[in-house]
Amino acid sequence: MLSSSLTDILRSFSKKEIKEFGLFVESPYYNTSEATTKLYYEIIKFYPAFSSRNYDKEYLFSKVYPGAILKEDLLRKLLSNLIKLTNEFLKQESVKKMKDQELLVLKEYSKRGLTVMFEKKAEEILKMVSFKEGISAEKFDLISKTELVRSEFYAGINQTEKYLSSYQNHTENLLVFNITDLLYAAMQLKINSGYHKKTEPSPLLGFIQSLNLNLVTDQFQNEHQRQLADVYIRIYKLYFNQANDDDFFYLFNRLQIFKKTFDKPLVKVVLTGLEYYCVSKYERSKDRVVLGSLADVYKFELTEDLFERSHDGYMFVTNFRNYLIIFLAVNIEYAEELLEKHICHINPDIREVLEHFAKMMIYFKKKEFKKSLYHINKIDLIYFAFKYDVKAFQVKLHFELGNYEQVLSQIDTFKHYIRDEDKLERYTSEIKEFLDCSLRLTKAVSGGNVEELELLRNYVTKGSFVYESNWLLEKLNDFLKPH
Repeated sequence: MLSSSLTDILRSFSKKEIKEFGLFVESPYYNTSEATTKLYYEIIKFYPAFSSRNYDKEYLFSKVYPGAILKEDLLRKLLSNLIKLTNEFLKQESVKKMKDQELLVLKEYSKRGLTVMFEKKAEEILKMVSFKEGISAEKFDLISKTELVRSEFYAGINQTEKYLSSYQNHTENLLVFNITDLLYAAMQLKINSGYHKKTEPSPLLGFIQSLNLNLVTDQFQNEHQRQLADVYIRIYKLYFNQANDDDFFYLFNRLQIFKKTFDKPLVKVVLTGLEYYCVSKYERSKDRVVLGSLADVYKFELTEDLFERSHDGYMFVTNFRNYLIIFLAVNIEYAEELLEKHICHINPDIREVLEHFAKMMIYFKKKEFKKSLYHINKIDLIYFAFKYDVKAFQVKLHFELGNYEQVLSQIDTFKHYIRDEDKLERYTSEIKEFLDCSLRLTKAVSGGNVEELELLRNYVTKGSFVYESNWLLEKLNDFLKPH
């Protein structure tokens, strides 16, 4: 088997990119080596796994040079050529995706003193920025950069009025882009802080907190600029001022308007802020009404096709899991609808196992525990991302079925598994709490120890951990009901 960083790169390509890269390799502008082209088309016959027994140096060399003895130096050179070509291809793909690539042409016209062509291209770029297709920070960035190039050009040919006008437009659009960019960065810092107990003080957060954000929007004369600044400030407040629901409901109630007014990435930023607000508020208050608001946000994402997709167009499995858990907590019909309508958006390689995962959870919610157990036994944990969820359900299912010895065995297995895994400390500690409480619950129930059940209920009620605490309370309340 041939081991090469080239295959790692090609494995990351979509089928469409594999085809486009083939055309790129064939282009004499980028590649004049016929042998390199032949090698590429032999290699991609093994895409995407690159794991066949024939995928080795001797086989590939013989296909490029039939009848010749393997020359490893020559093969390495051809492979090196292909790696260089992938790098150039990725550069070209990045340039194609740049929204301000027209500026490169504008700058060339400026350098060459082509006044007529320069002014025509500048007007074309500014006309490209259509707010009818959605307002975004990137559009103001493009306007700002275009006006800066124009101002520099006019300054160089002593057209003072045009220089001053262009520079003024540059600064106004630069301000709205920068304020939104800084606010977005602050939100990301807030999200990142949740992954670490200790985070260094941020000069950026200190700077933003020193501003009177209530006055920022008034600085803009342009309506589109005001709208963008206002929305970013409100989203920022969702992250940093979580005692007030006003901004949440203001943004949520205008989602349909935002969908028509803003571009898709900005609407997703709004949705992420709404989701963060709900999750943070629930962790603080344990108020299940908040889960209803979060479910509404998720329903909007799904209905409007605004959920995040991977580079190959599929829904992220982590997103599917999040939707499933919240929908089950709010309305089981939402969860069933998710499975029915959106499992098709999951990559086929993981779709079947994720369907078993969803049915495991749905049947558990319906208290059809044997059906839930059937589906959990169909899940291959080796390649499945949500091992912790499955292992927790193995504990819960055997408890529900009265298999107390099996519960104890599952708890022990789960604890050993946690010790071998590298997970966030907070997440791991919550699971340990769940397992410790499940152990106490099982022993108390199997031994008929009512006093221990009372103590445990009091502990879980006052506890700070969230992971499966609702199920624990449900079981404790069931066993402590007067008969």
